[in-house]
Amino acid sequence: MKRPRLRQIKPLLTPIDTRTVKPFNTRSYKARLQADPSLKFYSSAPWQQFRATVIAERGRRCEACGTTPNTVYLDHVEEQRDGGAPLDRSNVQVLCGSCHQKKSIRARMTRFAMD
Repeated sequence: MKRPRLRQIKPLLTPIDTRTVKPFNTRSYKARLQADPSLKFYSSAPWQQFRATVIAERGRRCEACGTTPNTVYLDHVEEQRDGGAPLDRSNVQVLCGSCHQKKSIRARMTRFAMD
């Protein structure tokens, strides 16, 4: 009995040559900085030192859900855009990635009145 031959299936996606395809985000840091001035603050030395100090004091535990993830965020309770103090210890909290994202989305919805 003759076995049926297997044929090769043609790939559905064609590979992309990354040397010729431009990345999607082509805006420079300077353009992003003009669009969002808070980027300059978050990369400044005072913020980096403040962030390290607060995380060292409070530990790497999320203050919302209690998990201890690898990456933590120091988040403003009242965001700077909404009038929150930038380097006030009572205005910051240590959050995990998912809690930080949920909090930021809620703040944006409130800011733009999308409740």
